[in-house]
Amino acid sequence: LPMNVIKLKDKIFGYKWNNKLPTSQMLGRFQPWHRGHRILFEKILIKTGQVLIMVKDVKGIGDNPYSFQIIKKKIQKDLIDFKTRVKIILAPNISNICYGRTVGYKLEKINLPKKIQKISALNSIEEITLSKMFLEIEPWAKMVRYTKTGGEANLVALRAARAYTGKFKVAFCGYHGWHDWYLSSILTKKNSLNSHLMRGIRKDGIPKNLRNSSFAFNFNDIEKFKNIIKKNDIGAVIMEVSRLDKTKKNFLKKIRELTKKKNICLIFDECTSGFRECFGGLHKKFKINPDIVVYGKSIGNGYPICAIVGSKKIMKTLESSFVSSTFWTDRIGTVAAIETLKEMKRVKSWKKITKIGKQIKLIWKKTAYKHKLNISIKGIDALPSVRFNYDQEPEMKTFLTQEFLKKNFLTSTYVYPCIFYNNKILKEYSEILNNIFKKMSNYINDNKKISNLLDGPRCKTGLRD
Repeated sequence: LPMNVIKLKDKIFGYKWNNKLPTSQMLGRFQPWHRGHRILFEKILIKTGQVLIMVKDVKGIGDNPYSFQIIKKKIQKDLIDFKTRVKIILAPNISNICYGRTVGYKLEKINLPKKIQKISALNSIEEITLSKMFLEIEPWAKMVRYTKTGGEANLVALRAARAYTGKFKVAFCGYHGWHDWYLSSILTKKNSLNSHLMRGIRKDGIPKNLRNSSFAFNFNDIEKFKNIIKKNDIGAVIMEVSRLDKTKKNFLKKIRELTKKKNICLIFDECTSGFRECFGGLHKKFKINPDIVVYGKSIGNGYPICAIVGSKKIMKTLESSFVSSTFWTDRIGTVAAIETLKEMKRVKSWKKITKIGKQIKLIWKKTAYKHKLNISIKGIDALPSVRFNYDQEPEMKTFLTQEFLKKNFLTSTYVYPCIFYNNKILKEYSEILNNIFKKMSNYINDNKKISNLLDGPRCKTGLRD
């Protein structure tokens, strides 16, 4: 009978399940139950009039987060119109269906349209394609996971590290987001984040029981790092390879040696530095591989996507630790990343933005020298930054942005070079900067307040000032 006729018949006459009547069986994980399953159910129901749905007991095995009760409720809700014609039971993790000869039943494939067959709760083909690309870039790695933002990507990497080592304390170097594990370091030492791009962070909302769970160390300070891992049972080290300060190879090499010796998982956070000075992470330039590397920002070229790339033995632990989000693996981010990596490789973008960054640093240096301004130039060439070495630095930074905006340039003391920055743009940038530095220099030499040049309030200091 057609589905509408079955519905109408049940509404008028009702239906009672009968084990003696012909019954079809559906066996699967149903993680989760989706539209494709519903369409298959309807085609099966037309054949026999009642259906036994067997849900495999696979929660916690691989990427199967849902319990039988959750799946059962979802199926019951979707098939409410056929509740008397369906039974849902928990089945073992059946891997083989074997028979010697058919006795009163048959194995039958239901031919569904290709569009319906493609409906899946599993990985999209783009996700698999992108994973293969990352594993070519990082041949030491074997598995990849995806998120939307860098903070949660670092948290996923940290979960894997803790699950693998069985140790929960963390040592870090650099900027890694806003989550409790990172900010909790200020519970132990108030100014612990000052040298990691963040000042004046308050401890509001951070659980006090996280005190002494995360510890900061500075770039190139190997003695501080040794002291941390000597006094604490560290399970993971998460660090940027470089940002403002130039990292010494021996420092990274020693970190890698010590983490291996102490069974500590080493995570390189390359959300910011990745794909800026080479095709991959900065660690490739040093020829030092971590256990996990985290990529973000540039890989999506504006679309939100981050990748956690790591060794199999550590990444596999995520299969037994619940890690999930509805929008992590929508296809927009993965498609954007695939095309971005292709284009990066084609135009060798890292070479272009490194060259542009060097030019910008030179412009800052020459212009500051010309007007006798005391500045510090930092950062990798592909991500240059400048600081004004004066008490009025926040006002100077605000004035710089203000004056550039008047000329339709959106910029600050950090510059993220783009391959479309040509000589014409850089020349105009240099001319505007010259006028700004000249005016600031005059005010400082005359002991005037830069705040008098501002059209509004100064920028707030604290986060990445």
